[in-house]
Amino acid sequence: GLNTILGMGTVFVVLIFISFIISLFKFIPALEQKFKKSAKTEIVNEKPTAALKTEMPEVSEDVTEDTELAAVIAAAIAASEGTSA
Repeated sequence: GLNTILGMGTVFVVLIFISFIISLFKFIPALEQKFKKSAKTEIVNEKPTAALKTEMPEVSEDVTEDTELAAVIAAAIAASEGTSA
């Protein structure tokens, strides 16, 4: 009987704690807006430096036929199931 009471008591204490945490979720948007405003003012105050240009590397490899990749995936699935491909 004592184990049952202790177990149920623990469960209810944790549920009350989770309920308290969920009730604090209503304050999250206000904090988020506060941090966004402070971040925007910091960004506005900074002078822009040279514009960064990022380029994507060109891929000259033909990836239309992935038979080797398909074979490897099929072999991995077959190995995990314990059968043959």
